[in-house]
Amino acid sequence: MPFFATLRKDFAMNDKRFTLGSFAFHLLWHSRYNALILIRAFLWLQDRHLPTFLPDFFLRTRYQIEILKPVTIGPELYLPHPFGIVITMGTHIGARCNLYALVRMLTTPSGSPVVEDDVFLSDGVRLVGGVRIGAGSLIGAGAVVTKDIPPGVVAVGIPAKVIKAAGWRK
Repeated sequence: MPFFATLRKDFAMNDKRFTLGSFAFHLLWHSRYNALILIRAFLWLQDRHLPTFLPDFFLRTRYQIEILKPVTIGPELYLPHPFGIVITMGTHIGARCNLYALVRMLTTPSGSPVVEDDVFLSDGVRLVGGVRIGAGSLIGAGAVVTKDIPPGVVAVGIPAKVIKAAGWRK
């Protein structure tokens, strides 16, 4: 998907209309939109095998967001509190996912995390190794996920356990 089309979807998911003026304003302003612009710039450069040091520098210094390439992040990313997020190499994040502060996606010898579409990762969630978070799942604050989570459930705790079956959004 083209850079600006993806960015437009990200801005829409974050309740902000995307225009060239808003792009210029948010590029200079300290906000979640700035973090989205930097993340999309990082991914655009990564996909073209170009150096990512400039967006990486600003993500690390302004937001403490660390992305170790290669990663894939789907459109309509929601970042209400874009601070302290770590996304390690090989991680896949689907479309319309919510990432809150201090989320960590950690690669181990067992693999890298896969986050399917429409997943909500609350503050301080840790995804460890080759776990798969099913579409539409909600992972509660501070949970440490060490095993796959099925679609459409709520999981909490250390280690994360499913506490509510499908249909948590109703």
